Amino acid sequence: MTKLIRQSAIYHLICFLWLKIKTLAVSSLSGGILSGIMDFFGRLSQGSGVRHIFASNCSTDEKWRESVTFHVIDAVVNFIPWLIGKLSEKCGKLLEGSVIFRILRKLGGFAPYVVCLSLLVMMSVHHKHWDNTYSLAMAALSLGFLWLGSLRGRGAGRIDIGAIGFWPIVFAVVCMASAFWSPNPDDSFRFLFFFVTCILFVAACVSSVDSEKKLYVLTLGCAAGLIICSVYGFYQNFVIGIPASSSFTDLSLNATMPGRVYSFFDNPNTFANVLVFFAPLMLTLTIYAPKKWTKVVFAFAFIVAVAALLMTYSRGAWLAFAVSIAIVVMLLRPRMIPFFVVLVIVMIPFLPASIFNRLITIFVGGDSSINSRAYIYTAMYELIKDHPLTGVGLGAAAVKKIADYGGYYQAHFPFIHAHSIYMEIWAESGIMAIVSFVLTIFFGLKKGVTTTLHSGKNGLLKGVGAGCVGGIAGAMVFGITDYAWYYPRVMVFFWLLMAMVYTAAKLCYRTGKPESIE
Repeated sequence: MTKLIRQSAIYHLICFLWLKIKTLAVSSLSGGILSGIMDFFGRLSQGSGVRHIFASNCSTDEKWRESVTFHVIDAVVNFIPWLIGKLSEKCGKLLEGSVIFRILRKLGGFAPYVVCLSLLVMMSVHHKHWDNTYSLAMAALSLGFLWLGSLRGRGAGRIDIGAIGFWPIVFAVVCMASAFWSPNPDDSFRFLFFFVTCILFVAACVSSVDSEKKLYVLTLGCAAGLIICSVYGFYQNFVIGIPASSSFTDLSLNATMPGRVYSFFDNPNTFANVLVFFAPLMLTLTIYAPKKWTKVVFAFAFIVAVAALLMTYSRGAWLAFAVSIAIVVMLLRPRMIPFFVVLVIVMIPFLPASIFNRLITIFVGGDSSINSRAYIYTAMYELIKDHPLTGVGLGAAAVKKIADYGGYYQAHFPFIHAHSIYMEIWAESGIMAIVSFVLTIFFGLKKGVTTTLHSGKNGLLKGVGAGCVGGIAGAMVFGITDYAWYYPRVMVFFWLLMAMVYTAAKLCYRTGKPESIE
């Protein structure tokens, strides 16, 4: 079919016209100016100090891997797979004839597929039927399958804490420790289980995904889950119908706005967070996926995710998504930055009236959701000022009790959480938590940028690196005015996105050690 198309007269006519237009555009004054602007942004990006900061190597992880502390932690964390491996070596000859032993040893290679299936399930189950213990059970199962790999011997089945890095581990330790000094231990230990779930998933994902094929499968699972929850959002909006709710919208300023889509996640902002996390990854894999049919899958996932994002009417998510795509463009096509800016500006007048009016409410003032944040941020500032070092205990419920009963919060709106991931983390676990969190994000972005720029012709690693950088950056922008981790499933999604960055960086490092960009 492709050969027939290329031999047709219409195909040759289109090519002839395109070359003529391209030649005229390049030779014209406006074309020369435009080309100069594109070259300027390309050179600016290549020589940018910001790009150098994010793309250069960081010796923190290397020094940490050489430290005694690293080897102690590594030995403790990997005691179980070490023990399983030793027992397998000692009893290998006796067990070799056992059918059960051979099955268990083969199952050790299925950990990445369990992580993939878990991600798909978490994105596809309605909140009415969801229990957060399901996430913990799936995370433990993923780690269990990883440990079964130890039956193969030769150090298999180990948790690769070196690939995860120093600062994520510091952040995890500080946050878990804050549950023990919380004045509300019941609430904090309940939230501790959500942290443990994320830790297990990250450990299982980074350690078990040891090939590009397995990473590819994980991204396809992500695409499938995103398609399911986005398409359900369409069904919710156009078939079931969603009435406008004062719980999610100031109806006095948004009288013509329809109900906000929330898919399986109980809250439109929560659903919007999921879309912001993964939509940039779908875009980059549309470009760089190694197989044509999967390019179609990723493209479809991106299109339905963007459409669903519009139906959430989440202003913060729209801004975060724009930033995430801008960062992807800067990484992959820096010369196209002017086109992206112009495209965004030109599209504004053509937006549906309901979306355009929703955007305008950011600037007109009087919106109750925006006004309520002023009271929340004031309360959180005072709370953090009184508890700067240790916070008030892990979990949003612990912060809520202190904010309400401690007299920090004075508004008549109900206090739920800090509406800022940065203030919430500081309020919960103290200054060391917020510092280690910011450094975790910074070095995670560095790994993603380095992977993107040094993956060479490896399209999958380039696409995963750039897409995850866009998603994480978007999450951090959205996190300025929202606290996505209040919904535990979204917290797991965020850390699985980080895990994909660590995995891509690990695979890139193995195929060719990244070098500093000068």
